[in-house]
Amino acid sequence: MLVLIPRDDFLLLDNIAVYPDHHGQGLGGRLLALADEEAARLGYRELRLHTHVTMTENIALYRAKGWVVTGQGVEDGYERIFMSRRLDP
Repeated sequence: MLVLIPRDDFLLLDNIAVYPDHHGQGLGGRLLALADEEAARLGYRELRLHTHVTMTENIALYRAKGWVVTGQGVEDGYERIFMSRRLDP
């Protein structure tokens, strides 16, 4: 599952999920690539996301795919890591 929300200056990757029985098959990476493609198609140069600080495996995957940490803080009562990914022109 992939949920993308258009914002004024970036595309928000609001949710990404792979059914547990399908973990380890590269589907998360494929969904991230699809998010890149959709952002480019819509004319965005940046994607952003936030995830819970305890989601260390997800954070590692995002970093491996070129995402960078832009901040950390509490949002809606959850301790979050904020990340972004710039798309090549």
